[in-house]
Amino acid sequence: MLEENVPSIDERLEVMRRVAERGYPVRAIMMPIIPIDGWQDVYPRFTDRLLQTVAIQRLTLGGICIYRSARDLMEKKMGVPNVVSQHIDAASPKAGDGRARYSRDLRHEVYSLIIESARRLRPGLEIALCLEEQALWERAGLMASIGRCNCRL
Repeated sequence: MLEENVPSIDERLEVMRRVAERGYPVRAIMMPIIPIDGWQDVYPRFTDRLLQTVAIQRLTLGGICIYRSARDLMEKKMGVPNVVSQHIDAASPKAGDGRARYSRDLRHEVYSLIIESARRLRPGLEIALCLEEQALWERAGLMASIGRCNCRL
């Protein structure tokens, strides 16, 4: 885990489960999704665990979208060759909102694997993307959910 001083995944899932059990709508966001070693196994396993534990209403997915100043701070703390920076597309800050991202193909590959895992367990689950280009919404087959990330009701 890259985060410091935060509750464990087990603790987070348990709280989410209890809240959902009491009748509150619960949404989950997986962000930032980072293609760590073994991500092809890690993310589907986590998706299965999340959906088997918590009756979520919506799942929102998002990758790294980082401004240069935030990236500089991260790299100062983690070092320049690190798990977050190694796949960032050098061309991405030149387009759109100025944030660096992983390549469109890598983001699509990761999102598709998670979406496939989620649909296997919950075919009707609402799935959305956060801070993503319309082209990726289209490729992921999520145009019906465009604009429905977890920031919006």
